[in-house]
Amino acid sequence: MQTLLVAFVSIFAIQTGWLEFNDTQNNIKMQYPDTWTAGTEQGILIFKSPLADAADKFQENVNLVIQDLTSQPLNLEQFTELSVEQYKQMKGTVEFISIEDMKLAGQPTKKAVLKMNYYGTQLKLKQMWFVKNKAAYLITYTAAEAEFNKYEPSATTLMNSFTFTK
Repeated sequence: MQTLLVAFVSIFAIQTGWLEFNDTQNNIKMQYPDTWTAGTEQGILIFKSPLADAADKFQENVNLVIQDLTSQPLNLEQFTELSVEQYKQMKGTVEFISIEDMKLAGQPTKKAVLKMNYYGTQLKLKQMWFVKNKAAYLITYTAAEAEFNKYEPSATTLMNSFTFTK
């Protein structure tokens, strides 16, 4: 599967306190808090919250992965089944709190909230995904469970700002 490759990226102010990340290669844009950083790591678009202090062990983040489904076409329900199964096979415990239907960028979308113990760190995630044009778009907010509510309003606004530019 191919992950997000970002080219010709422009970042500029949208409104007070928010910036826009514009990916012209994938024809998408997202808004993020100006106190967060935006960039790519190993082909994944990632927005990171500021560290609270030097002792902060986990940087809350929202990331976007675009998976190429050309070699294994899946619809939304099939992709959902595969995603849930992959979580269950991960090392550590995973507890799904909810999975519901919604719309994002005009696409039928699944939204899940889950908790997981990942190598000794208790995490809470909110994830949205949809399938369009033989690609799966996964947007995930990941936080230390104790910090989830602190960053969730900003993360949700960021996630919901996902739009296609063409």
